[in-house]
Amino acid sequence: TTNSFTISTTNSFKHAIAVGTTFFVSSGDQANDSGCPHPAPVAKTTCNQPSYPASSPYVVAVGGTNLQVNSTATAYSSESVWSNLQFSQSSTNYNVSGGGSGCASYFARPTFQQHVAGVTANATCSGRAEPDVSADADPSSGALEVFTGLNASKQPVQITQDIGGTSLAAPLWTAMAADTNN
Repeated sequence: TTNSFTISTTNSFKHAIAVGTTFFVSSGDQANDSGCPHPAPVAKTTCNQPSYPASSPYVVAVGGTNLQVNSTATAYSSESVWSNLQFSQSSTNYNVSGGGSGCASYFARPTFQQHVAGVTANATCSGRAEPDVSADADPSSGALEVFTGLNASKQPVQITQDIGGTSLAAPLWTAMAADTNN
């Protein structure tokens, strides 16, 4: 917490709270290694650090789920934690994807997480646990993005792709909060 970036953003988050603003922040897409300074695939070692600023007690950390609906996509079926661990052919490296989670070693457990059964049962550290909430983030169940791109001849074409990640989940929560507040 002596890092100048962390100090500056923490002060900004505190000011935002004081004036009634809430930030919904993506918790990262490398599960409990979202705060690690390495790209995937990585050797089978972990740092078990949540990402910042999601680990800040002054934001709402948004994790990820895998959402399943019925065959006509008109009704909720089930939802589970988004977590995928895939080993490479050599089994010496792995790719992990999933909603960021963990316990911050540099922020104490905030009062809103103290004496909460789910937090105390699942977060074995004394620091700030994250995420606070989750939404659909698994690319296999996420959103369909449709946009205009250019083909090889520089002509406009419609492109569709499945997207996901906690970068999808955080705006979903932001939108739900805006609708609720409206």
